[in-house]
Amino acid sequence: MFPDEFDRAVTDLQRHVNASITHLQFYDRLVQHLTHIQDFLSGAAGQLAGTTEENAEVWGVLRSKLRARLISQAQRELLDAVLPPPEGAQFNSRQAREEHAAQGTVELF
Repeated sequence: MFPDEFDRAVTDLQRHVNASITHLQFYDRLVQHLTHIQDFLSGAAGQLAGTTEENAEVWGVLRSKLRARLISQAQRELLDAVLPPPEGAQFNSRQAREEHAAQGTVELF
């Protein structure tokens, strides 16, 4: 193998390793985000199984924890529209879905 070929091979390998690291970082962040949502949904399912007055307060705490874990204001607005806070949503869920699901919109971490 000639020195130029070796240098190109090393550069190519370095580029692939860096791309792999970036992909793993995105994957890790996505898994963390989905784990928070899964935890919230598991807790919510447990709360929905009972219908006592105490559950309403626990539901509010669970909802607040999820809202704090969301990674963007757009996600928080959509949560407020779909699962309104006790004080009420700022806009209805149809409006929120239309606003946040517009064609061509993408939200990454």
